[in-house]
Amino acid sequence: MLREVHAFFSPPSSNQLAIDALSLELVKPVAKLGALMENCCDIARAIIEFFVSNCNPRDMLSILCEAVDEPVASNGLVYFVLLFKELAKVLVLIHRRHTEQVKVALPAVLQVMNAAIPEYDEEHGKIIIDMFNAALGIGNAIQEMCKKMVNQKNEELCSVLSLYSLQNIHFFQSDVDEDADLLKCFSFAMDGASLAVIWTYMDDLISKYAEAELESALKDVKGNHTRMWQAINILRYVFSSTHYPWVLKSNGLDLLLSIANESCIEEINDHVDASSSGPEIFATLKAIESVMISAPDALMRKKAFAALKQATLKFYQVVSMVPSSQRFDILQALVQNSIFPSLTAILLDLVKDEVLRESRQADQNFIESDQLQDGREWPPPWFCHALELVGLILKPPEGGPPCLPDHGEQVLSALNLLRFVLIIDSRGSRSRKMFDKETMRKVYSEWLIPLRPIVAGIQSESEEDGSDAANHIMCSLNPVQLDASGSAPASSRSGDGLLTPRVSALLLHSLIADRSAIRTGRRLLSRLLAAHPLHTAAEAVADAASIASSDFLIHTLITCPAPASLYRAADAFRVLSSRGASPSIKTCNAFLEALARAGQLDAARKVFDEMRENRNIALNEYSYTAMIKALCKAGKLDAGFEMLAELWRAGLQPTVVTYNVLMDALCKSGRVDEAFRLKGRMEEGGVTPSVVTFGILINGLARGERFGEVGMVLREMERFGISPNEIIYNELIGWHCRKGHCSEALRLFDEMVSKEMKPTAVTYNLIAKALCKEGEMERAERILEDMLSNGMTVHCGLFNTVVAWLIQRTGRLESVVSIMNEMVTRGMRPNDPLMTACMRELCKGGKHQEAVGIWFKILNKGLGVNLATSNALIHGLCGGKYMKEATRVLQTMLNKGIELDSITYNIMIQGCCKDSKMEEAIKLRYDMTRRGFKPDLFTFNTLLHAYCNLGKMEETFHLLDQMKNEGLQPDIVTYGTIIDGYCKAKDIHKAKECLNELMNHGLKPNVVIYNALIGGYGRIGNISGAVDTLESMKSKGIQPTNVTYCSLMHWMCHAGLVEEAKTIFTQARENNFDLGVIGYTIMIHGYCKLGKMGEAVTYFEEMRSRGISPNKFTYTTMMYAFSKSGNSEEASKLFDEMVSSGIILDNISYDTLIARCSEVNSLDKDIGVPAELSSGGLTKDDCLYKILANGINAPWCQKEAASSAE
Repeated sequence: MLREVHAFFSPPSSNQLAIDALSLELVKPVAKLGALMENCCDIARAIIEFFVSNCNPRDMLSILCEAVDEPVASNGLVYFVLLFKELAKVLVLIHRRHTEQVKVALPAVLQVMNAAIPEYDEEHGKIIIDMFNAALGIGNAIQEMCKKMVNQKNEELCSVLSLYSLQNIHFFQSDVDEDADLLKCFSFAMDGASLAVIWTYMDDLISKYAEAELESALKDVKGNHTRMWQAINILRYVFSSTHYPWVLKSNGLDLLLSIANESCIEEINDHVDASSSGPEIFATLKAIESVMISAPDALMRKKAFAALKQATLKFYQVVSMVPSSQRFDILQALVQNSIFPSLTAILLDLVKDEVLRESRQADQNFIESDQLQDGREWPPPWFCHALELVGLILKPPEGGPPCLPDHGEQVLSALNLLRFVLIIDSRGSRSRKMFDKETMRKVYSEWLIPLRPIVAGIQSESEEDGSDAANHIMCSLNPVQLDASGSAPASSRSGDGLLTPRVSALLLHSLIADRSAIRTGRRLLSRLLAAHPLHTAAEAVADAASIASSDFLIHTLITCPAPASLYRAADAFRVLSSRGASPSIKTCNAFLEALARAGQLDAARKVFDEMRENRNIALNEYSYTAMIKALCKAGKLDAGFEMLAELWRAGLQPTVVTYNVLMDALCKSGRVDEAFRLKGRMEEGGVTPSVVTFGILINGLARGERFGEVGMVLREMERFGISPNEIIYNELIGWHCRKGHCSEALRLFDEMVSKEMKPTAVTYNLIAKALCKEGEMERAERILEDMLSNGMTVHCGLFNTVVAWLIQRTGRLESVVSIMNEMVTRGMRPNDPLMTACMRELCKGGKHQEAVGIWFKILNKGLGVNLATSNALIHGLCGGKYMKEATRVLQTMLNKGIELDSITYNIMIQGCCKDSKMEEAIKLRYDMTRRGFKPDLFTFNTLLHAYCNLGKMEETFHLLDQMKNEGLQPDIVTYGTIIDGYCKAKDIHKAKECLNELMNHGLKPNVVIYNALIGGYGRIGNISGAVDTLESMKSKGIQPTNVTYCSLMHWMCHAGLVEEAKTIFTQARENNFDLGVIGYTIMIHGYCKLGKMGEAVTYFEEMRSRGISPNKFTYTTMMYAFSKSGNSEEASKLFDEMVSSGIILDNISYDTLIARCSEVNSLDKDIGVPAELSSGGLTKDDCLYKILANGINAPWCQKEAASSAE
């Protein structure tokens, strides 16, 4: 049967629907049949593989997971092995939402593993192995998925993989706990165990699920020394690894401290075999110290030190019950094998505790006659042991002094231990000392005397970097040396602490011979150079007759960042050469290279001449190359070729670097053809060009705009088997971009990508810049997005260009906000003009909150915002009536010390005035004066305008007096504002007085003032005065505007003089004024008011025939008039026309129309409030609510309600 099914799928089939349908039904039974009969297994696997290859991977994942979710006992492990293998293949084929799909599959797999392992015994070993191999295949598939993912998604999937691996280790270990050899096959099993413990401890969710078990396990560990050390030893696998994140190690330290700080521990067994677990314990201590040394922050280093100390103390509690001699053996082994100063220092402190314990015990055993009781030996063993350990530190077995300051902690502990022993030895009235004079002479002359000059040298250097390590050591060394000197012979104390230049030079030779003491040697040399003239120090080094010391001196000087260090190196070089102690040729060449890089040609020539004349120095090709480099950098190209000729005469062969230096100089000087000829000579000499050679030539061609010849060079590179690298592509792209060859630059960029070269940030920035220059901003923006998504460095100029384009050309403010935030996050900000434009445009586009957020983010990053930008933001906020945010910005500017100006205050005052917040505006004016900014005309005109709009003319008059008292003369805007205020207040007499005052001050009224006067006359019904004002302005040469005519027509119609308004309308048209929809609407409203619907309709039709679209006021006026005259049908038609044109009525329009409906129609009281009030965002006042509560009955009103509801 299985063969028939397999044969059905063998020929190619295009019926995918049939295959998909069969995959839903056949996978499970096929797998079961394959598991039951061994000879069917391969056919079953082939059928399932066919489904995996031809069906949607996500669908197959669901099908396979459903098949796996079956009882283990009733199916057998072969069934699950088949499915596991196909499941691994499906996972690799999935391309989206990897983590989610894996989380679907793994629970079913682990459930099978958990059920299968305990049920099968040794007889089923092979199938168990197959099961694990299949599970391993799933893990490998997940690992392949991880490689395709980046950033957070990768980390999340890796975490899932880790949990899966740990769970499988658990399944396996549950059967092999006693088989240690077998467990060793799993090299990361202990890592997994330690990770599991830490993960459970640090993750709140996991801790919650494992609460009872975790609490019981911790209690068991804390109450038993053996288990405690087993737990601590497990943690070392995480501490010693370089692959785990610091957060895991930090939580591991917290767990260790939690365990080790527990004071309630059972009595220690007297028969603990501490020596057997010594190596394991020591490895744990070293792992903890490695965390302390390389921790990324001070807090974690402090935590690691506390854990190290606590773990060491707990360990010592374990061994404290073993015999004294064994304890010393353990401590001595730990000290000798420790490479970590911190651990050594802690161990020496433990020795000090042992010395104190024995000292107290010995004091109890002494009698008055200074005889020993019980025949106990004196001195006690730990005193001698302590001295042995101090000797290991102060005089290391490998020779030389201690390495300072790297081993400063252990040296300090050793000195403290030594002084402690010496103090105990010197006190009391004992008949004999513990240490004889020979021992003390050795301590004094061999341990302490050599240590002092080294510490003194470090101490002098530490004054610059603020380090206290040397000071602490010196503070301990002084009293120890004083204690030891009391027993040391006088001869050993002569010349204490004095180091002559010769002694320093001799000691320097021994230090630099030991690589571990190099840093100490460097400090000793620094002290020598600081304490003596350079000439004296160089002579001392020369007299030591050590090439290594001469090299060390020159290297120290040429790598010193201090100014004039190269000149000092040249002086030292001359001294060394004159005394026959020249540095090695390698050091001489390095010195020449340093002089060449610094552009010090004269010094390089002198050094080269000295090298050439010195019999002890044999010049080589690298010496000549360095000199040629110095000459070429100084523009002495011909001299460089002379040096090349000298190189040939000396029988040396130039290297490819030599030729490259000369070719580069030729190309930069425009002599490209000569560079090509030199390349030919190089090849004739048997020197093969390098990729750098071709890069130099290509750059030379590009510099000379000889782009047509670049292809020839690239083909020649192929002949040599050399591929262009990123540097060459970047050079070419850069040159094409600078020359405006955008298409060629893009072609090279695409070619670079096609060759699987990863473009650098430089490449991306060059291409994006070229695209911006060519105006291809859409592609430039896409490249910028790619750079941001890949975490590349983006030049600030590219950000600025793209942001400017987005603002000026596209108006895509969301993208502007996103890019601006990214810039600030990266520590960059747009230039000041662009920043100001951003604030302005964001506010114009309604992005007030985003603009404020960017402004504060820039300020908090310390990038600085200028005053113009801040003013633009405040202006935008005030314009959008975001006064609270504007005030917050202003207050922040004051708090941050950002300098304000009068413009800032004027903007804020204007914003308050627009919002009718006059008290705040006046307060700002006083604060403005208090901070030294004098209010100007703009300030007063803004306040005057606000008072006039509110009709507070008395306050306006007082403010005008204040303005004059402050020495400001009213301008035309001031008078125009006041005149308009009086006209709105219907006080035309005062308005004319202001007009006269204006003209008396030599100012001429403008059209704005005359328009205000026409409005004033119209408000009091004096139409003739309004007409006289129009004629007066014409006579003075002031041309009326649309506002002039429309205002006069409005007040005429308001007074019922529609025919006179018609005359003005005709006059305006004759004077080529297009009064537009406002003019027509005024005329229509005038005729409608008189009930002359024919004339109103004539103007309405004329307006539309002239291509002028009616507005909502035009429609409202006509509908209201038709409704009033009883012509509801025409009103309904106009309403339909208005709705279809997209005009939306406001509350006032609805109030007016519906009120009219209620007057002319009998309304049905059962109809409720229409839905458009709420759905259209309108609010209902009391009057409108009463009208609508009675219902709507007119046909066009019903249509209106239905239309609004839709």
